[in-house]
Amino acid sequence: MTASESARHWLGRLVLEVESTGERSVLRKTSHTGPLRVQRAFYPETDGTCHVYILHPPGGVVGGDELDVKINVGANARCLVTTPGAAKLYRCDGVGSRLGNEMVVADGARLEWLPQETIAFDGAISHVKTVVELHGRAQYLGWDILCLGRPAADESFSRGRLVFQQLITRDGHPLLAERLLVNGSGDILTQAWGLDGFNVLGTFLVVSDEVRWVDWIRQQLAQTVERDVVWSGSELDGISVFRAIGREATAVRSVLQAIWDACRRRLGSDGHHSPRIWKL
Repeated sequence: MTASESARHWLGRLVLEVESTGERSVLRKTSHTGPLRVQRAFYPETDGTCHVYILHPPGGVVGGDELDVKINVGANARCLVTTPGAAKLYRCDGVGSRLGNEMVVADGARLEWLPQETIAFDGAISHVKTVVELHGRAQYLGWDILCLGRPAADESFSRGRLVFQQLITRDGHPLLAERLLVNGSGDILTQAWGLDGFNVLGTFLVVSDEVRWVDWIRQQLAQTVERDVVWSGSELDGISVFRAIGREATAVRSVLQAIWDACRRRLGSDGHHSPRIWKL
């Protein structure tokens, strides 16, 4: 990329450090360059969990943008990170965008990574990579929701290329390593082994000392019915993975939030303290 091309794109980086003071977890340090911001931390819970909203004022990502978020959660701290609105991946001509998320969670700490949905416009080209390093007895609850195209605008994901990579480790040992490739009009969009014609894909990951989550979550969500949403879960070595596919982001997120609520109750936290920004 030339200097003139770089000047037309956003190069953003945000670094957050959360520490436990005993009574609550505090956002000890923030640093940023470019369009990523955090204004303040919120404390709606009695256990002192730190709620952080990551702001991206441009509102969307275009070709050539590079955005990196790094989060360090200190020993015994608790942090919930979300966003005030959906991320938008706009159509690109040639050079795509790159988004990186790197999270380090120390022994006894918990990180909840719960961004709102990502909307991939027709023609979007992007590479998204998320790396989570857990240490000791660290816990992680994380989701991502991908919307392909904009059906309300009669727009499908007919062209473009998306790559989503995710790596989760504990004490240097891999728990999950996956790569999702979505090409516009590719077979993954229509075949039964892929999205089977659905355009919204949600993933929820649970990593904790509890080793059996899937059967318990199924029992908790037995009465949760969302129209046109199909979901299931699987147990891996040290991690539980839940997937949901649907036609509307709100319906898929409702299922993932129900899983999150149930997980929080089992872990001894209040699932009713969802970020207020979700209700706006």
